Amino acid sequence: MKITAPNTPRTSGFRAVYLGVKLPLSTNLVYFSAWFYIAKGSLGMGTDAGYMWDQNGMQFNPGSVVIDSKITSTAIDGWYRYSGLIGISRVTTLGGSQFSIGIGEGDVEAYMALPYLAVPFNSGYMVSC
Repeated sequence: MKITAPNTPRTSGFRAVYLGVKLPLSTNLVYFSAWFYIAKGSLGMGTDAGYMWDQNGMQFNPGSVVIDSKITSTAIDGWYRYSGLIGISRVTTLGGSQFSIGIGEGDVEAYMALPYLAVPFNSGYMVSC
C-alpha cells in the first residue's frame, strides 16, 4: 500500500489510515506485523494515531509506535519489519474498533507490505512470517 500526504496546512480532519478490526470480543490490543519503506516523513501506529481531540481542540497524535525514514534507511534494502502488540481505538464513529496508522505531519511518502493483524491470547492466534 502506498501512503502519501502533501505538506499542506490541515483544517479539522484526520491524517490516518484505518484498518477495521470487527472483533467478536472486547479488546484494546492487537498483534500487528508489516514491512515498511518510508521515503519521506513518518507513520505512527496505535490508539488514535493521526489526530485526536483534547481540551485544546484537534491535536496531532503520533501514536505509540513511530516509524520514520531514519529507521527504514538503516534497514536491509530500506524495508523495516515492525512486529508487536499495539493498542487500538475503541471509540470511533467508524462502526467498531479500528487499528490506526497516523500519517506524520509534512510531506509523507510511505509504503506498507504484507500487513498482518491478529487478536493475541486466543486459541486461533498465529504469528505470520
